[in-house]
Amino acid sequence: MLPVFGNEKLSPHDEAVIYTRLKNTMYSDSIIHSIFLYNGKTHQILHTFDVEKEECFTESMLSLLSTYNEYDKFQFVPAKISYRKLNGDIKSESIITAVFPMSEYSGNSTNPDQNYPTLSAILINLDADTLHKNIASTSPDQVSSTTIIDSNGNVIFDSNMVDFVGNLSNQEYIQNILMSSEIEDAIIKNINGEKSMIVYRKMDFPEWIFINIYAFKDLFKEIDRLGTIILFICIGILLAAAGYSFITAKTIYSPFKHLLSIVKGWHTPQTVKGIENNIDKTSDVQYLSNTFNSILKRTRELESSVNDSLPYVKKELLKKLIMGQHIPESKMSKRFDTMFKNMIQENGSFSVIVFSIDEYNSNAKKEKSENEEILLYSMEIFITRALSEYFSCEPIDYENNDFYILIKLEDDGYISSQSLAILKTIHESIQSSTKHKISCAIGMPVNSIEDINISYSNAVDIIRYRLVYGCGSFLSYDMQELAFKESFVSIDKEKERLLQGIKMCKLEEAETGINNIINSISQCQYDYIMFTMNQLMLDIVKSARIYFESDSIEIDFNNIYGNLNRIKTLYEMRDFFKLYCKSVIEKIEKKRSNRTNDMIQDTISYISSHYHEYDISTELLANMANLTPGYFGKLFAEYTGKTVNEHIMSLRFSKAKELLTTTSLTINDISEKVGFTNPTYFITLFKKSFGIPPNQFRSENISRV
Repeated sequence: MLPVFGNEKLSPHDEAVIYTRLKNTMYSDSIIHSIFLYNGKTHQILHTFDVEKEECFTESMLSLLSTYNEYDKFQFVPAKISYRKLNGDIKSESIITAVFPMSEYSGNSTNPDQNYPTLSAILINLDADTLHKNIASTSPDQVSSTTIIDSNGNVIFDSNMVDFVGNLSNQEYIQNILMSSEIEDAIIKNINGEKSMIVYRKMDFPEWIFINIYAFKDLFKEIDRLGTIILFICIGILLAAAGYSFITAKTIYSPFKHLLSIVKGWHTPQTVKGIENNIDKTSDVQYLSNTFNSILKRTRELESSVNDSLPYVKKELLKKLIMGQHIPESKMSKRFDTMFKNMIQENGSFSVIVFSIDEYNSNAKKEKSENEEILLYSMEIFITRALSEYFSCEPIDYENNDFYILIKLEDDGYISSQSLAILKTIHESIQSSTKHKISCAIGMPVNSIEDINISYSNAVDIIRYRLVYGCGSFLSYDMQELAFKESFVSIDKEKERLLQGIKMCKLEEAETGINNIINSISQCQYDYIMFTMNQLMLDIVKSARIYFESDSIEIDFNNIYGNLNRIKTLYEMRDFFKLYCKSVIEKIEKKRSNRTNDMIQDTISYISSHYHEYDISTELLANMANLTPGYFGKLFAEYTGKTVNEHIMSLRFSKAKELLTTTSLTINDISEKVGFTNPTYFITLFKKSFGIPPNQFRSENISRV
């Protein structure tokens, strides 16, 4: 947690990791109510409060730190905090805040921010009511009350929860204890008109005083009652022991004595002798007594194991039910009513709710496997606790990013608007508290727990419509939007536009086609949407394959359909298709570029062999390449930096210069050999290109040679 107290605020990822750890710490012990971290430098706050508690509790924690008078000292501070629940009720909770100051990480106290405290701290809030119940359970018949106060008489804890958060310094016996120099002592005082014995002990750190108060009448009544019970027990044992022992000795002990004799006969003489020596020391009765104690101990261990495994057994039964499996008549099924007593003891209906973490593969999967398991388990606990505030519920299972919860509704066969509003608010609270986008689907209610497979199937079907409504959707079985979805729309025109855009390598036109298709099918049923988009992908693949050989690996078609069917929203699907079409277009352009380069190279080779022919031209070469003269000339110029005619003339004049300096051919003969039908035109172009006529070029270059 130390990164929280750095000089800069945490990144969203680090904040999510620390938040998960705080939640796991809180869930590890029921006595921990919540955890609050505060950085006095950056004023960053990290806490585990639910949405309904967040405002009141955060304000209370900041107020506590603002008035904290022990800057370097650990303290426990009791408090009662009231807040408004989701259904509008006002609830008050008693907590004891353990303050761990982090003064070395605190802000500059000489220049404080008026709105925020400067002290950095870790605040762990303990649930005072749970603490009180735990203490009370250790002594059901309490004959004393326990109070913890500080040096000023402020009540830190009160076992009766009467004086909690109060101050007892005005009580005479408290004043005597505070003024006393004794570390521990016992005094007798009249409290509220009753004679009581007060036992106290003072601590150095924290500066607390533990006070136990015993009412005299209850104390001696308990002692007298205990003495009477002991007396009757002794008399009863004395009277019953002789008769009972005589009557049952032969019935119980004789068979075991016979059994011991048989067992002794199975061992070697040495072993028998050893056993006899051991039995002589402990006696057969003690031996049998130890055996019975061992059996009873094992029985208790088995019972404890069964109780520990009960949640697992309940989950397994519910998983069978949502799968529509019949539970056979057996001892386990006979315990069904007992295990789910809180669910089936009253009238009502049952509904399966699916909570699904959106974008799970891209976010949660970044965590290590052990952290991922912790995240899922913590999420199940958090969701179950949030629902159990208002409904009887049982977790069924969590699989990948989906959580299945069974809830009990007060209504028969439907969900009331009030229950639906509460579920929607809980859904929003879960999203806000966990900092994850979570979609929720409520399955159709059923009247029997044995029919929850119907509700489960309905919820699983509904959650798929997150594809249309986006991440964080709240979906219910009775949504009219789902009932009136179109079963068919035509996308032929837009599909043709998309495929034409790919063929012409026009990405903008392809993207427009994708946008129009997504908008058209968004009002359709889920199965039709997925069928249409899978068919569209097949058409795109077929269109792209035309430009590639059958064994090409430039575009990966193998996993494309698996990736498509894992998409959760239409927004993601639109981006997926756009990205895929962009990739296809880029590869087609690259492939066309390679083919163009090969074609231009072939053309250059042809010109090198046929430049002297009179009829060679751009039109002839374009016709050979099956292209228009204009488009061919454009491709040729982009590749060579010259026009077709410029390249042909360059080759002709290069050959003409060679013939002028190495042969005695006439100018007319040379012009004819390099492809000119008119010698005068040859001479004009030669002079224009080199600044001198052919004859002068010959004389100057021959003299140099």
